[in-house]
Amino acid sequence: LDKQRGAVLAKELKTNHAKLSRWTAEALLAGNSQIKLGYVTRVKQRTNEAHQIVGAATFVTSDFAKQIALTEAGMWGVVQKVLDVLDDQPSGKYLLYKDVETRNLQVYALPPDAFEEDDSSEEEEDDDDDDDDEAEE
Repeated sequence: LDKQRGAVLAKELKTNHAKLSRWTAEALLAGNSQIKLGYVTRVKQRTNEAHQIVGAATFVTSDFAKQIALTEAGMWGVVQKVLDVLDDQPSGKYLLYKDVETRNLQVYALPPDAFEEDDSSEEEEDDDDDDDDEAEE
């Protein structure tokens, strides 16, 4: 890692650009002057349960943003695009979907009760919690 830190970062930028951009944007919006990236590896290649820290790097957030071509105008441009798409829709509930293969943002209208939990299932869960309390006593 010490000899190839730049190459490792370049590979991660290529494969995880969206994550690194999101983390950098969050750091910029939060006013953080530095961002720290950790490098980890799996202890056993065949399992994803245990990891070992092999290094860390600290970057000035604004410099790192420039390095990955993240601009404030670009960040707000994405927000503006989403708002423009939603502004064209009538009032309601929508699901936004961006296909990973393309740059297209798709909007799907949803029924008003979509993603709302059924009250009866919440009551059943509450009743189950009470039973656990009684069993422990």
